[in-house]
Amino acid sequence: MTTTLPPPVANPKSLSVPKLPSFQDVLGNKVIQGVATLTAGSAAAHLMAAAAAPALTRLYTPEDFGILAAFTALVGLLTTVGCLGYERAIPLPPKETEALSLVSLCGLILLLMTALVFVGLWCLHPILFDQGSARSLEKYIWLVAPACFFISLYEALTYYAARVKAFTRLAWTKVYQGIGMLGCQLGWGLTIGGPTGLLVGDLAGRALGISWLARPLGVQIARSPSCIFPGCLWHVAKRFWRFPLLTLPSTLLNRTAFHLPKLIMAAVFPPAILGHLMLADWVLHVPTSLLGQNLARVYIGEFSERRRTSPQTCRPFFLKFTFWLLILASGPMLAVYFLSPIVFQFVFGNNWETAGQFARVLAPAILLQFVVSPVSTTLFLSERQELQLAWDIFYSMLLCGTVAAAAALQWEPAAIVGVYAAAQAGAYLAQGVVLKLTIK
Repeated sequence: MTTTLPPPVANPKSLSVPKLPSFQDVLGNKVIQGVATLTAGSAAAHLMAAAAAPALTRLYTPEDFGILAAFTALVGLLTTVGCLGYERAIPLPPKETEALSLVSLCGLILLLMTALVFVGLWCLHPILFDQGSARSLEKYIWLVAPACFFISLYEALTYYAARVKAFTRLAWTKVYQGIGMLGCQLGWGLTIGGPTGLLVGDLAGRALGISWLARPLGVQIARSPSCIFPGCLWHVAKRFWRFPLLTLPSTLLNRTAFHLPKLIMAAVFPPAILGHLMLADWVLHVPTSLLGQNLARVYIGEFSERRRTSPQTCRPFFLKFTFWLLILASGPMLAVYFLSPIVFQFVFGNNWETAGQFARVLAPAILLQFVVSPVSTTLFLSERQELQLAWDIFYSMLLCGTVAAAAALQWEPAAIVGVYAAAQAGAYLAQGVVLKLTIK
């Protein structure tokens, strides 16, 4: 006799949308506590910068900020190869002496790369700095190599600090950097003026951060001097060879997508237009990136646990998380869209109304970025690295190609900023669709 089983009945509880992790659960995690410490330091530095911004925009002109924007984009692209990717391996060695050898190797490579940057820019500056904002940057090329050195060295030191869990020191470093940078920029602007104050202030802040992080590291190297011997350096260089060969190209791809469009704009925009764009981009990105990074860490922890224990809840959790992010950001971005020209002019001065117009254009792209970026690790967590690589290539080609084509057609700066924002929005929308389809 055959028994016919009744059809399965869906359990209403299993269909309910899973809840987000509570703050109590999050703060009970030691890893998240470290993240919270770093976030506090970053938030303090950003708050200082936000408080000083109205004064800086009155002490410096949009042209000065345009030179800073071109300088930052050039340095950001060059620092990708500062340590050849070896800095990312610093947290990995089981032996402390090997980690110290990696830091020393990064320092040696960085000295060589800094010398190459200095010689290369000195030889090629008549070709590289002949148009737009880049022409105004030519007289400051002597600062590019030191900036590359400071930024790359600081990044290597932060990896070592993360290895030894010196989160409090890292947080205070960000505060000291902000104090040094803003103090120098404000003082220079009040006494001398000119874009040199913005550039030198940035270098001063980074140098102050390096001195704060390097002190305990110097003590460790003095206790183990053998870690800087050539044999030890060669050993770690061979052991972690995959980082310069495999990790570096991916990093270069991401940073190219971020910095190269701005360098293209620097070649065709007047410095003032680039300065307006820089301020608009900074105002929108600082709060969204600070909050988004921490939301991403929470998402990683919760999604990875659900994938191990209850994979069927991953998709509902993803949908609820992204919907919550959309609701969270929609209100502020609508306010930016309708009020930014007036607010920018009131807060930053009468010279900055154009920055408010650019903020309005960038707002939809920043909204989609805020929604998609925290959950973009879904591809890695789902072991779909090939899709992540394809996305990185697509994103880089779309942004750089769009801006380059618009510049080649000699479009107006406002139109180029518009297609740049549209390309960003379209790319993040496509990424969101891919992420949704990836989760089964």
